[in-house]
Amino acid sequence: MADQLVGEVDQIHRDLERHKSKRVSFHDTVQPLPGYKDGQLGFSPDSKIDESDRASSIIPIPCLGLLSYRTMYPKEPILGVCMDIAQLRRHLDLPESREATICSSVRESMMSEKLEQKWHSEAVAILPLGAFERIFTADVVKSVLREIYPKANDRELDRLLAKVLGPDKRRERRRILAILIYMEAINHLNYFLRDNIYDQDLPINFPSDNEYCEVEMKHLSPWKENERILFTSYQKMIFVPVFHLQSDELCSYGFNAHARLPWLSYELKSKGADSGAGQYFALKKIGSKNSKHYRDELAALEKSSIQAGREKHLIKLLLTYTHGKKNYFLFEWADMNLSEFWKKNPPDPSPEGMTWLAHQCLGITKAIRRIHGLTTMQVQKRRGGSLADDSSNEERDSGRHGDIKPENILWFSKYGDESNILVVSDLGLTRYHSIHSVSHVRNSQIDGFSWTYKAPEHELGHETSQKYDVWSLGCVFLEFWVWHFGGSEAQKKFEWERMDEDDSGIPGLQIDKFWGISAEAGGAVVKPSIRKVRSSLLLSLG
Repeated sequence: MADQLVGEVDQIHRDLERHKSKRVSFHDTVQPLPGYKDGQLGFSPDSKIDESDRASSIIPIPCLGLLSYRTMYPKEPILGVCMDIAQLRRHLDLPESREATICSSVRESMMSEKLEQKWHSEAVAILPLGAFERIFTADVVKSVLREIYPKANDRELDRLLAKVLGPDKRRERRRILAILIYMEAINHLNYFLRDNIYDQDLPINFPSDNEYCEVEMKHLSPWKENERILFTSYQKMIFVPVFHLQSDELCSYGFNAHARLPWLSYELKSKGADSGAGQYFALKKIGSKNSKHYRDELAALEKSSIQAGREKHLIKLLLTYTHGKKNYFLFEWADMNLSEFWKKNPPDPSPEGMTWLAHQCLGITKAIRRIHGLTTMQVQKRRGGSLADDSSNEERDSGRHGDIKPENILWFSKYGDESNILVVSDLGLTRYHSIHSVSHVRNSQIDGFSWTYKAPEHELGHETSQKYDVWSLGCVFLEFWVWHFGGSEAQKKFEWERMDEDDSGIPGLQIDKFWGISAEAGGAVVKPSIRKVRSSLLLSLG
């Protein structure tokens, strides 16, 4: 039955629920990669992916990602140049001031650059990575040190500068310096120098805050209570995670519940973004790391992250992170899903419009094939040239999407280097099996489907295989072509015709699906409206 409808569509041409997710806007703590201008989000080329379908490795990123990010702004020589107050204020684009000091000017610049996070009930701010790098250059740091150590000679000052800038990111103290300047306690810098405490050692552990912390500091025990409170608060503003988006690696981050993430705003959305590409992300909250749902979806997305490098119509997981006890998957934010696309856009009847539709159908088909598993040649390659069954081969490379529908096909006006493209998403129901078991899944194991696009075998009690996806995809493609030739009104009429023909066996209940039960045929049959639409489309194509 699954092959029948797809075969008919081939002759024409070769609800996560309703794609609801959080939309998050970011600042430049999402790290752009080389080759992209103006700080815009981008992806590095796929240089490490070979032809075989290998699973991606999830790379754990420590220390909020601060140790491995690529600095956006060139660093000056480590010696630096001391500036007077007037020079420093010009350097930081601050107005002239006779009362200002070096440290107060740096604090003033930090206050002007910090950004409020809008979803908190209280005022909560972050200092973006770009702002931090612009402010805390070698020249500014040296000028600060000259002010707080006025008796130091040039050699001593250079040694102090080296202790703050560090020979590498693991031995930097620029963020510690920033916190102390912001809390107006720069005289406490000596505590950190004596204890050999670096930026990578934060957050600081105070005796009254054992749940939060990772570092003990014996010299901070005499600090006043208000100083501890300020340091705890301001370190959250300065130590904002840096996310790395890479096309050939999947990075994973772990943050404690107190860490402030680089999101400026959250919105619960089921509609497309209304702003420029690259400014918003889709953030999917998922269950506990110990839950089967989390493990299954992560496994599917881990595989698809590498596969998406070759199939541009397959959604790519950008990264995953844990915030306290909550787990998240991060994706690019789509403009809308295919169902919304049909409603909001008139079809393009030109030859170019038809070519676009055909190319999208082909790309989506390839993406589903990629989920379904290895090609014959790849199977042969893995088995050493033999296609004979090998029961010892338990590689879990064959999958099934399980919930193909227009809501799970996303339209991006811009997606990487592509524009005006449809992408298969929501792999939450995708299951990967060994190549020996993929065709034999009991209906009781299918934990999600859409009524309209479900295959007959689901209701008839038959074993479910990858053909389930093929049926669903054929239904979506048929609707797609109906929309192309008749617009959203024709697509809606087609839906009502399917419902009018339905006999659920329950009075007053009619279900929108593409098949029905026929006593005469002794099983499931394609509804008459499907055959009528097929004939009409073939005539339209000439």
